[in-house]
Amino acid sequence: MDAEFPTKDFYNFSLYRLPENQIQPKGNLQSTTAIIVPPFQDENERLFLAKVLQAVGIANLEDILLLEIPLATPFSWATFAPHTQAQNWLIFARTGISIGWQFDCPFYKPHNIPPHHQFLFCESLAIIQADTNKKRALWESLKQVFK
Repeated sequence: MDAEFPTKDFYNFSLYRLPENQIQPKGNLQSTTAIIVPPFQDENERLFLAKVLQAVGIANLEDILLLEIPLATPFSWATFAPHTQAQNWLIFARTGISIGWQFDCPFYKPHNIPPHHQFLFCESLAIIQADTNKKRALWESLKQVFK
C-alpha cells in the first residue's frame, strides 16, 4: 500500500526558485529620502538627478538612499522599506503596481501612506529632462514633498 504513494524524496525538490535579492542600495543608508530609478543610461541622467536634488536642498547623490533597479527586476517596497529610515520616496519610471502595491498613483502627485511615508511617482529621467512641462510638474510636486 505504501508503494502507491510517492515517497518523501518525491516531494523534496525545488519547484521554482526566486532569485536572491540582488538590489544593492547606494548612498546614505540612514537617509530619510530614497530614490528608485532604473540604472542610469548615461552620465547626463545622473547629473540631471543631482541638479534636481540640489534644488530641494540635497547636496549630492551620496546623501540619499539610491536604488538603481532594472525595470524587469521585481521589487517589493513593503519588503524593503522596514530596513530603511526613508520617509520620502521618489520613484522614476515605475508605477505603484511595479513596486508591489495593489494600486497605481498618478505621476507628479505626492501620495501619503500613514504614518510617515510620502511617495512621488514620475516618468523616467530621460523623458522629464527632454520636456519643459514635465520638468515644471516635477518641480511643483517636489516643492510639496520637501516643504
